[in-house]
Amino acid sequence: MRHCRMRLLLVAMVFCVFAAGCTLPLPTTTCRVNDGQLLKQNNWRWDRKSQNLIYAGIGAAISPAGGAADFTDSLNYVLYYVPEGCTYIGRGQDNWRWDRKSQNLVYAGRAGAISSAGGAPDFQGSFNYVLFYERSGGIPVPMAKAQPGWRWDTKSQHLVFSQNPGAVSAAGGAPDFSGSLPYVMEYE
Repeated sequence: MRHCRMRLLLVAMVFCVFAAGCTLPLPTTTCRVNDGQLLKQNNWRWDRKSQNLIYAGIGAAISPAGGAADFTDSLNYVLYYVPEGCTYIGRGQDNWRWDRKSQNLVYAGRAGAISSAGGAPDFQGSFNYVLFYERSGGIPVPMAKAQPGWRWDTKSQHLVFSQNPGAVSAAGGAPDFSGSLPYVMEYE
């Protein structure tokens, strides 16, 4: 298959040499990464007020429960992300994004996402994060320390810890975990 593309490109180049004003599309290389090639980012925290996962690395973190996030007693969670310009072909779920307005982790794969800061999330500058979930045979990526119990809130598209009472959806009220996968988060 690769040789066929090369021959076609060579034929097109020869043809263009004789045609005035001809432009050729440049060949593209697509970076494809699997689970073992993902990068990591720490400093993600559990907000004790809302049970949501929020980035604590920059800016004011806004809790879906209102006001500033409370990271008291939080573990230091690590998220995997796809290198810039690459396509993910692994066994996790990608298209999770950082909302720069609120610092919350939000799933961008469905419409209706809500920012804890109000309105739609702003994903500008976000990595493409990958979450892993429990399946038969375990977790597809070796994690030194892993915490199960994380769920996707279908009302707001946020990631929420489901094992404690008092979880709050950015859409208001309690989160809706119907249809969520059983996510596992790595921590340091």
